[in-house]
Amino acid sequence: MRIVWTSDAKSEYRQTLRFWMQNNDTDKYAVVIAGQVKSYLNTIKKYPDLGRIVSERNKYRRIVILRSYSLYYTLLEESNTIVVFAFKDNRSDPKKLTFL
Repeated sequence: MRIVWTSDAKSEYRQTLRFWMQNNDTDKYAVVIAGQVKSYLNTIKKYPDLGRIVSERNKYRRIVILRSYSLYYTLLEESNTIVVFAFKDNRSDPKKLTFL
């Protein structure tokens, strides 16, 4: 399986990493987040059904990363692709998750 990020998801992810690099004396936490995301993506490649389904209608799945962040994805089985379409801070207002 290949993994593709939407431009919105990639932007959200980069903004999160940038925030931690700019607001800490070190970039250690940003590195931890990036490492966890990479690890989960490798796991999802092997076990694409791992994420919890959060939208039956659209078959959207969610993986929680470090309790504070969630990676939302969907499977396109016909093209053997995993599409990451959102990277969200779990502390933000859930009403803003308009895709659910």
